[in-house]
Amino acid sequence: MGSFEPAASILDTKLQGMPDQMVQEMLQTLGIAMFCVNSSPAERPTMKEVVALLMEVKSPPEEWGKTSQPLIKQSSNQS
Repeated sequence: MGSFEPAASILDTKLQGMPDQMVQEMLQTLGIAMFCVNSSPAERPTMKEVVALLMEVKSPPEEWGKTSQPLIKQSSNQS
């Protein structure tokens, strides 16, 4: 599991030994899920944003961040 070991420790132990790319994809998907359960509904992504993020998970790393949707919404109370 390489450099993902600390974060990957939350995954099922049956997944140990899987290729790093698969572990990274699972962790990215978990991160998206965490955005979706934000305690503030205004901070949660729209379904359109979720779909774009999930499509990015299977993209090559050089394509990450190229969706038209932001990964994290900017809070309206930030300056």
